[in-house]
Amino acid sequence: MIGSDDGALFLTPLSVGLGKELDAQLATAGLVLSDPGSGRVPASREFLSNEDFWESVFAEKLRSRYRVRLQDFFLLEWFPRSPGLYHTPDAERSRRTARAHFFTLPGDELQRYRSSEPESPEVYTLDGKNRMLRGGYGCIRLRDRLTEDGRLWFMSASSSLVAHEGVPVGLTESAYDQVIEDIAVYGAVRAHLAGRVMFLPDAFTPLYSDYRRVPPLYVRVDRVEPLPMRWDTTSRKPLASAAVIFRSQTGSESLFEYGRYAAAYIDFVPGERGTLTKRIPWLVRYVEALHEGRIITDFDEYMPRFADAVFSSRRYPRAGCGRKKWPTCSRAAGDA
Repeated sequence: MIGSDDGALFLTPLSVGLGKELDAQLATAGLVLSDPGSGRVPASREFLSNEDFWESVFAEKLRSRYRVRLQDFFLLEWFPRSPGLYHTPDAERSRRTARAHFFTLPGDELQRYRSSEPESPEVYTLDGKNRMLRGGYGCIRLRDRLTEDGRLWFMSASSSLVAHEGVPVGLTESAYDQVIEDIAVYGAVRAHLAGRVMFLPDAFTPLYSDYRRVPPLYVRVDRVEPLPMRWDTTSRKPLASAAVIFRSQTGSESLFEYGRYAAAYIDFVPGERGTLTKRIPWLVRYVEALHEGRIITDFDEYMPRFADAVFSSRRYPRAGCGRKKWPTCSRAAGDA
């Protein structure tokens, strides 16, 4: 179960069973169910915050095909890797326990970390990072997908400006065209969003397989009403987080849950004016210099970030990739 403190559960943010399996999960019509036909559709419901939306989902007051309006939300192009998980009690507990697992960096490493412009002054150990990932951290960036309703772009809509805390959304082509230029520059766009809640088909549910009590829903946005930006960029910025799986080359297997495999993540400010390009070298150093590892999965489908790493959206190894089979599965993903 999520949030257990006995160490029995290791949540990897991405999968090493990729390639065709990823396409089966995310591509073509797998993200949108066909319209069941005409009939009475519930009146539109308005939400003012991430918490309001997820509380309604958890209480089963919000169902597939309901019309919704997300009032004064921010659109970010980073899709939550674990939609809704952040707002569960288990995830909150996991983030809280992570606070006991900080890394003490020597002076030169601390300076390198600070020069990467992190949003947090602390660096977590592998155990701490794992607990934060259990707590709902992590995003991926996706290319557009062809669906029965045309092309959709999958992003996050967040009232808090934090992508992994938000609501998963799919933008129609016209909605995407309205906002992508500003998102690319500023990292987020403020807007009222209207659309329909959709229930993801079985092909997409493996992304939810390692946590419970969060139905796989997203909002297919068909109307965007852009609003003036209102955050002070010196104090409030859009934020996202992204994780990788890595394999330790020489580190002790006792440090890792799956043999010599572990997960690490970074937080960053998205957009052209953001910090991702500065944060990635620190992530590489955390893996390679501090844990003698090599990154084997990527979080960005739009722009690959790591040589010989494979894009992945899943948190667990694919079916059949248990602890003993990780080396075989990783070779299938390019980890020769």
